[in-house]
Amino acid sequence: MWGRGALDDKASVISTLEAVEPLLAEGYAPERTMVFSFGHDEEIGGRDGAANIAAYLKDQGFNFEYVVGEGGLVVNGHPMLPDSSLAMIALAEKNYVILTFKATGNGGHSSMPVNNNAIVNLSKALTTLHENPFKAELVKPVADMLKVMGEHIGGIQGFMMRNQWLSQAILLSVMSGDKTSQSMVRTTTAVTMINAGIKENVISQKAEAKVNFRLLPGTPVEQLINDVETMIDDSSIDISAEDWKTSPPIADMNAPGYRQVKSAINAVLPETVVVPGMLTATTDSPHYAPVSENIYRFHPFSVDMELTGSIHGTNERISIESINTALELSKSLIKASGSPES
Repeated sequence: MWGRGALDDKASVISTLEAVEPLLAEGYAPERTMVFSFGHDEEIGGRDGAANIAAYLKDQGFNFEYVVGEGGLVVNGHPMLPDSSLAMIALAEKNYVILTFKATGNGGHSSMPVNNNAIVNLSKALTTLHENPFKAELVKPVADMLKVMGEHIGGIQGFMMRNQWLSQAILLSVMSGDKTSQSMVRTTTAVTMINAGIKENVISQKAEAKVNFRLLPGTPVEQLINDVETMIDDSSIDISAEDWKTSPPIADMNAPGYRQVKSAINAVLPETVVVPGMLTATTDSPHYAPVSENIYRFHPFSVDMELTGSIHGTNERISIESINTALELSKSLIKASGSPES
């Protein structure tokens, strides 16, 4: 199945609803209340979808033992475990915030250049930001992920992952230098939009840029702004934050909900290694924090590693085999969640 949303996130909706129908047909009845909710605007923040759904559920008095939302996948051919399939249940996700940088300076005709140039000032600020990444740190969901993965990896690599008290500095150094894993260990910065100038022979009096930050769990937005202002150290640059979500607490991997999601995965894919983890992207999950202390993020798909790069990209797709597996995983997850842990 090809097209935008094949992996993110239409197939998840389809597999969930398709799983319910045969369960109803065979007379399955959960032992406790289950609620299925589907927002329509996750890609733009979920404020009209998931936020309203969660508010309604809270008003109705719901307090869920756990919530399962979009998140980690079952990946075949992961570089850390190339001979196994790896499923990640994300316990947390990075927060998302946009900072707007507004620079002001002296304007005029380009034939008479000025020293206080807004575009130059803004460029210096953005360059400083780009060249000074935030400090790497091993937050708990990532530390837990490495530890569990290390139990299935031999040699010095597995030893370091299992014994982080000894090897944390090395792990951070290695992960910081890798394009894929560096986002797991630090708050990241990406300059995404810039607007400056009105004509090629006019020196603009103002310039503006938007910078996308993905914050590690536990990092307050106010702290981010203070750190950025200190780093830039330029009073001609005004820095402000746009509306952002409040990240929910890190879910408990020792709670019944995690064990039930894990058992549901292994009931269908018994050889799959299941690990906790953290999403570097954002989802609708934070909106459900008022109705549950534990939010687990898992997509019921089994895909090859190279396909994960097609999300939001060219030729996003999912195989028919993966769709069938998603149906079985969804059924297993519904059955596991429908009964309190014995």
